[in-house]
Amino acid sequence: MAITERSLIKTREEFGDLCQVLRESSRIAFDTEFIPEKTYPPDLCLIQVATPDMVQAIDPLAVGDVSEFWQVLVDTDAEVIVHAGKQEMEFCAASAQALPKRLVDIQLAAGFVGFGYPTSYTNLVQKVVGAQVQSTETRTDWSRRPLSNQQIEYALDDVRHLITIWDEIASLLDQRQRRSWYEDE
Repeated sequence: MAITERSLIKTREEFGDLCQVLRESSRIAFDTEFIPEKTYPPDLCLIQVATPDMVQAIDPLAVGDVSEFWQVLVDTDAEVIVHAGKQEMEFCAASAQALPKRLVDIQLAAGFVGFGYPTSYTNLVQKVVGAQVQSTETRTDWSRRPLSNQQIEYALDDVRHLITIWDEIASLLDQRQRRSWYEDE
């Protein structure tokens, strides 16, 4: 099965194919949508993932066990890029008992190059990429199915620009000789 942009992974076969693509990628950006209010730990409702070549969403409610995804993140030597990834790292640690080796949090890095801390993803997209991301689904109940195309697009926007933003911030860290500051933090 070919992995195409703007699709929602809902079967074990599609999920396995995506995990294989991720194993072969040098850069993986991801985000999650979850419901924190009803249970502890929070209910994971959606995983959005991007590589330099594609953007996908994984429906863990349809796929079932997504532990392979978390294991890919900790086994890979790829850069794993997030924005304000505290909750994502909690999901990862709970499933894989480890964290990614080359974790990049662009919210933290942005603070070292003058974007301020904490800076929202929406502001970073606007300042770095010059694009606007939707804010129409911020109050969505991500556990309700089916997800609409608008919900999926909104969710994919959360990862669509992460790699580009990291490239710009990394360049600024190097220009300002602050990468070691970020890495120490």
